Amino acid sequence: MYFNSTFSKYTIVMKSLSHNLSKIYSLGIWNEDSSTPEGRNRLERALKYMELLVNHRWFKELVASKTKMKILEILLVQV
Repeated sequence: MYFNSTFSKYTIVMKSLSHNLSKIYSLGIWNEDSSTPEGRNRLERALKYMELLVNHRWFKELVASKTKMKILEILLVQV
């Protein structure tokens, strides 16, 4: 999503973010195929974290005034 011209400095940031995300995904280090055990495991972990997030009080307060939301990405990284 790009902001309109009144927010041109944000457009540059968003384009840069989009470009960087594309580069990261091109590495192919995330298994996105849910038919494989690894992909299924990643999907299940992501769903558990998302459930924790949407049930949290501060998240509910944040979205209470919104009529529409877009979620860009949920990135789970194990260190």
